[in-house]
Amino acid sequence: MFCGWLRKLPDDVLQDIKSDKTDPYRLLDDFVGYLVKIKDSPNTTRNYVAAAKKWLRFSGVELSSDKLKGILELPTQYSITSDRVPTAEELRDIVVVSKPRGKALITTLASSRSSSLTSFRFFVALKSSHPFDPGP
Repeated sequence: MFCGWLRKLPDDVLQDIKSDKTDPYRLLDDFVGYLVKIKDSPNTTRNYVAAAKKWLRFSGVELSSDKLKGILELPTQYSITSDRVPTAEELRDIVVVSKPRGKALITTLASSRSSSLTSFRFFVALKSSHPFDPGP
């Protein structure tokens, strides 16, 4: 991704950096800007930048962690969760493809109004038997 963004071959990128034609810190900072501009998620941005830094270091480019922290401003990570009660249609679909043990678990939990924690404990206890795998 990093070299593709630069539209250069990896050897050309390294040659430019090692001959002092290009500043690796500025390249990484511009790369972060590009990833933010194309609206990659903060986690994806961090992963791409980490991969680029590791590749540069592996290739013999000296990068100071302190200098990187001062120059690079990575986007803030956030978590997207969608905790909600499944609809009746979703429950029906899950029950249809479940084995008998999974069907019993799902219908019991759906009708008992048990808390999420209790539901999670039941699921973890039965997970080893894969209650959602389609039966024969």
